[in-house]
Amino acid sequence: MKSIRVLARVLTGLAIAAASFSVLGTSPADAREPTPAAACLFETDYVGDYGVSADGISNRSGGFAWSTARNIYCPISTALRDSGQPIFVDGYDGNNETNGQVTARVCMTSWAGGAAVCANPGLITQNTETGFFIGRSLDAANINHLRNPALADNYPVLVISIPRGGTGGNSRIAGIQTW
Repeated sequence: MKSIRVLARVLTGLAIAAASFSVLGTSPADAREPTPAAACLFETDYVGDYGVSADGISNRSGGFAWSTARNIYCPISTALRDSGQPIFVDGYDGNNETNGQVTARVCMTSWAGGAAVCANPGLITQNTETGFFIGRSLDAANINHLRNPALADNYPVLVISIPRGGTGGNSRIAGIQTW
């Protein structure tokens, strides 16, 4: 008899929790999945160009004629890839030059090796825009490339190009996420 009362309480608690999720509009499909930039890798030819901190990964190459955009490579989890939701990039663009935008592209690498198959880079920031950006989604071409059934067995990576530092300071990426 005692176990039936305990079971009834558990079921009542689960029903209340389920009702709470329904009222709040929260379900596992709506859950946020952030990936911090700390999970990303960066090129090693000019390690000094990168600043890695709790704020993300920044491109510290600025102020010199040879300064350039630098890439980071962020893994895309199966949950992100298969969610059907947009993928967002968050960060800061400190470069106000006409060719100083943050761009992102999806690359797929086969388990068998060979060259990665990449979509064309899509703009995350526009023209001479500077400042913080939150929730900038990948363009449709990159999302379609990521979810291409012919590439479903491949390893997806998001390649984010961080522009060199500019008048607004060093550009940086905080991370990627989906909802």
